[in-house]
Amino acid sequence: MDNRSTNEEIDLVYLFKKGNEIFRKFLIGAYNFILLLIRNWIVIFSLIIIGVILGYYGQKDFQSSKSSEAIVRVNFNLGSYVYNSVELLNDKINNRDSIFLKEFGLWEGQPLIKKLEITPIISFNELVENYGNNNKTFEILLDKYEFEGDDSASKVFNFEYKLHRINLKLSNNATPKTINNLLGYFNTNDLLSNFKVDAIEINKKFLEANLKSIELIDKLFLNYSEQQITNSVSNQVVLDKDLSGLVEKKNYLLDLNISLQYDIALSEDITVLINRPELIEEKPGTLGNKMLRYPIFLVLIFIVTLYLRKWFFTAQQMAKEAAEK
Repeated sequence: MDNRSTNEEIDLVYLFKKGNEIFRKFLIGAYNFILLLIRNWIVIFSLIIIGVILGYYGQKDFQSSKSSEAIVRVNFNLGSYVYNSVELLNDKINNRDSIFLKEFGLWEGQPLIKKLEITPIISFNELVENYGNNNKTFEILLDKYEFEGDDSASKVFNFEYKLHRINLKLSNNATPKTINNLLGYFNTNDLLSNFKVDAIEINKKFLEANLKSIELIDKLFLNYSEQQITNSVSNQVVLDKDLSGLVEKKNYLLDLNISLQYDIALSEDITVLINRPELIEEKPGTLGNKMLRYPIFLVLIFIVTLYLRKWFFTAQQMAKEAAEK
């Protein structure tokens, strides 16, 4: 027991001495470093001034990158086409394909768009309209999203949503016209031009047919009312089961027409801009400030050079002493 206590005391004394020795070396190193700065303060001060001047002129002509966010509506169930177009454009930007980018006004000595990402604006109401309340697959995905935090619904139905968010990282010479050119890139497709026109015409025909159906329903109600007034002393109109169904049908058609009118108004192209994107200049962080970064870099290079020089002469002296032995 006594031996164990003695060993523990020895270990504690050893650790204390070792810690004291490390702290002593640290203080000596810090003292020598401060002396080094003091001895070379004129050079260091000169490097700081030079760095500030270089940083000022370097930052004077520097134009920071820009960013923006566009909300677009994708029409005609062409979500997969738009997502594939985004992937293709990112590849062309990474490969700096000037010929391709110039064709769509996205190149001015460099790509006007550095990177773009598209994500859907999730709307479960749209999914319910498309798949119905009783669709089992939709119900399973919805449950997983709500209770497990699983975003499978977002990934599976990316192409099903109408509204999408496009995050853009732009070059310094990008303008609002750049975003218009991006939409032109999505909307310029000869193969889909006829499809787009046909889809708009189909919606217009649906709207026209619904209006005629509503007109016929109104005429049936008018005739029924006239018959009731003629055949009954009472002016009260009681609808039978079939006419009650017509009321529901008319309300459904009215709601459908509102949706069709909204779709037609926003279906002038494959992608339609919903918001007014603002181009925001990205402010450089602390280390992005050249007037701060350049002086620090020059002083660090100078100090590293001094230490390398010191270590070289130390190694040289050690080599001589070893050779003499």
